[in-house]
Amino acid sequence: MSLPISLPPNGAFFVVFSKVPALSASKVGHSGFDNPATMKPILTLDGPWTLTFPKGWGAPASVTFPTLISWTESSQPGIRYFSGTATYQKTVNYKSVTPNQRIYLDLGSLSTVGEVWLNNKPLGIVWTPPYRFDITDAVKPGANILRIEVANTWSNRLTGDAITGEKFTKTNITKANKNLVPWDKLPLIKSGLSGPVTIQTTLQIEPHRRTD
Repeated sequence: MSLPISLPPNGAFFVVFSKVPALSASKVGHSGFDNPATMKPILTLDGPWTLTFPKGWGAPASVTFPTLISWTESSQPGIRYFSGTATYQKTVNYKSVTPNQRIYLDLGSLSTVGEVWLNNKPLGIVWTPPYRFDITDAVKPGANILRIEVANTWSNRLTGDAITGEKFTKTNITKANKNLVPWDKLPLIKSGLSGPVTIQTTLQIEPHRRTD
């Protein structure tokens, strides 16, 4: 017996083999229905975004990004070389769509780990694409407060310390592990939330049962 399984990129789930006998399958090798749900963007969350950084790591306390970019693209060295966790915040004005549809928040591109709250309700943590959350039970018509915490690795701050001579880190490791490249020669690693951040819904479709 075979069972087709659909996963998102880098996705995973548990397969549990129960001791309780299962119902017999009338369609061996098929899931029964075709036409899985398709995601449809209904709103793009453009800038500006408020971004706050923790003290003691070289970055300013707060900045406004007109558009989402990697921290490594910033003209400010404190942001460009930042390593740690920074917080994005934005007010999202949302108009309800067709009832009985699931609503999702898709973060687009993110490096490296993200945790999301909507209206102070925790939605979860993501570190692999798609960086998507079901916000059906958290979103409301009108103003919504979106908060996203993003953390990267410490590589960029070590590179920044080696280039600028500043010492925001304490380590006796003078070279990166890969090919023993000195920190000041190591390319910066894309970091932060690059987007595009969108609100999506599932298209209403009629399932088509296979007959083969």
